[in-house]
Amino acid sequence: MKGMGQFNMSLRIAVIGGGLGGATASVALQRAGFDVHVYEQASDIQRVGAGIQLQANTMRVLAALGLDTPIRDAGVPISRWQSRVWDTGKIIFEPEGLSDWVVVHRADLLNVLLRALKPGTFHSRKRLEGLDQKSDSVSLKFADGTSADADIVIGADGINSRVREILLGPESPQYSGYIAYLSIFSSSLVRGHHVALDQSTKWWSDKRHWDPEHTRYFLTYPLSQDSDEIYFVTGAPQADWNGGTHPVNVANDEVRACYAGFHPEVLALIDAAPAITKWPVFVRKPLPVWSDGHAVLLGDACHPMSPYMGQGAGMAFEDAAILTRCLQAHPTDPSFAFEMYRKNRIDRTSLIQKVSSDHTWLAYPQETEWALGFDAGVCELRE
Repeated sequence: MKGMGQFNMSLRIAVIGGGLGGATASVALQRAGFDVHVYEQASDIQRVGAGIQLQANTMRVLAALGLDTPIRDAGVPISRWQSRVWDTGKIIFEPEGLSDWVVVHRADLLNVLLRALKPGTFHSRKRLEGLDQKSDSVSLKFADGTSADADIVIGADGINSRVREILLGPESPQYSGYIAYLSIFSSSLVRGHHVALDQSTKWWSDKRHWDPEHTRYFLTYPLSQDSDEIYFVTGAPQADWNGGTHPVNVANDEVRACYAGFHPEVLALIDAAPAITKWPVFVRKPLPVWSDGHAVLLGDACHPMSPYMGQGAGMAFEDAAILTRCLQAHPTDPSFAFEMYRKNRIDRTSLIQKVSSDHTWLAYPQETEWALGFDAGVCELRE
């Protein structure tokens, strides 16, 4: 790892990526007293995308930032989770004592986070092109011809991270062999079946789901108390994907064929959807390092998660809390703080990656405290 100069709490921090992980890290660092600016390549924030589950460990990070109330207002608290058999509807597992579990539209969550930033510190239309690391600072160059200087850079720019590419070289993500169908629509469109507005339900295929080549699931939950929105996201095998990293629109018949034989409630949701998109699921190999010189990675930029545990954003939020604590503890030695951050995150993120990839989370009665009971704000940190 490259050596770094000595800094203090006036550390100038550039966060690349204004998504969920980058915005959370920026809010946490600003509240810790650091000088933080966020650079996002998108021109604006639109209400497109998908829903997101904020499980108890995730909500603790947001609560520590004082954002739990506006997030609950923007989303829907979930009081019940059910795992059910794909065709009969039999309940496989229903965790007891579910608390601090909120589902929300990603755009609504991001708006809450961006509103918590200090005015004038979020910069859109800033696509990073290069980093020039010097002995005591780093210069950032953007596609629009502008530049900025910082003491450290945090790459929170997702699975296709430009920061990671600059640090470690180009490497394309690997198609996982799985796709996801997504749709958001009014529950009033569902005919003949009751839609629970405080419940998340995951329908699991039969015993073949232990064979990754045949796994199918169908997850649904409400997204909005006001507009009565419902969301579904699925997982199904597809041998090849030649459409790049972007989603494509598909006909309901394709989704219905994929879930032929599933419970009538599932088929009713598919039929009700006015529009459905298909997303490829990409993965990356574990990274050998998370930082280099003045730059460090966070969230999907360093440990991308498959979607089967609902902890991708949760891990980025925990990263944000732990990285902030490490920089607070060692503001004059960020390189040490970076290594301390990785040391305190690598085991947990690797385990979450594995469990998520195994696709067994809540598939049967199991202990959940190891995942949901974690508190990134108060856990003991190793030096």
